[in-house]
Amino acid sequence: MANWLRSHFYLLVALYAATIFISNDAFLPAIPIMSDDLDVADGQALMAVTVFVFGSISVQFIVGPLSDAFGRKAIMLGGGLVFMLATWVCGLSDNIAMLLSARFCAGATMSCIFAGGFAAINEYYGDDNAVRALSLSANVTMLAPMLGPVIGAFILQFHTWHYIFFYDALLMAAVLVLLVLYMPETNLRLLQGRETRLNLRSVFSPLLVVARNRRLMISSAAFGLSGAVFMMWITGSTIMLMKNLGLSAADYAVWQIPVFVCLLFSNNLAPKLSRKVGLDRYVARVFWLVGLAAIPFAIASLFETSLLGVMLPMCMFAFVKGLQNAPFNQYVLRLEKVYKGTAASLYSFVNGIFGVLGALSASLLAEHSNASYQALMAVLVASSMIVGWYALRINKSDAS
Repeated sequence: MANWLRSHFYLLVALYAATIFISNDAFLPAIPIMSDDLDVADGQALMAVTVFVFGSISVQFIVGPLSDAFGRKAIMLGGGLVFMLATWVCGLSDNIAMLLSARFCAGATMSCIFAGGFAAINEYYGDDNAVRALSLSANVTMLAPMLGPVIGAFILQFHTWHYIFFYDALLMAAVLVLLVLYMPETNLRLLQGRETRLNLRSVFSPLLVVARNRRLMISSAAFGLSGAVFMMWITGSTIMLMKNLGLSAADYAVWQIPVFVCLLFSNNLAPKLSRKVGLDRYVARVFWLVGLAAIPFAIASLFETSLLGVMLPMCMFAFVKGLQNAPFNQYVLRLEKVYKGTAASLYSFVNGIFGVLGALSASLLAEHSNASYQALMAVLVASSMIVGWYALRINKSDAS
């Protein structure tokens, strides 16, 4: 069993990531209650999502080089400990400032998933196996946004919203024990016994090298634009479904399920399709589908939005997003040959910037109609296709 867990450690990475992502979704059904308890508007309470994502990009420039210097496992363990403590503080919060501060610290640990966990997967497995492992990891991870609201709504039946954070902190404690026991170290520098001393030059030199990789940066931006749409949904669906359409917390949680079922289904399909047609050709074809996904959002924004008008475009986009996830992660990381941890960190940073913009947009639109949300989603999805095709053109030009 121990050997099996070590060879399938990507499942532990997925569980680690799911625990962090659950913390960003489980409390969403409690937003109206939290707003009352903390004496703030719904839009301000939703800033708990925005600062979480902002926290995730705040340490990207240091976590990647730290991972390259000291190892993937150390980064995962350190980040998990910080997350556990910060999430416990969230449960103790009695004012919005305390909650947002703790959420920022918890969000800062998200970068450890990419610079530690995903970099380790990329190094441990071959190209096709890495895509498969990343896809399976994403399956577990994507259950978090689907199950998070359901779990949160269930906990609210018996406890106050504070316990949503308490239980998540305890879950991370269990995950850390498993990582200590079964996660291998994959950092070649450490395995070969090379020097691991860290200084400012060792932090910023790899960063500058990777930042000059325009293929990686533009490709990351294309993926980030579509990610902003999903972050808008995660943050703003509370307003779209509960406030604008009058659904209860339980109904809100249930209507999250179709979106993430579509995401999971296509995420499982993606590795098979990418192996069949080749990774480069697959990525190019998926960007066409991304552009087509903008059309339902644009149409829905022109009419008075019903529940079907909200769910159908989002489910269609979720299906396309699932096709994009794991293959595109592997595609982007393959563009950097040396500093994998730094590349994963910078890739995560770019995605995080767009995630902050998506979450912030959802918070700012809290007093507006669903049509406003969907119009902006249409623009972001169309922009993702345009930037994506530009990135592919540059990649082809540089390769030749």
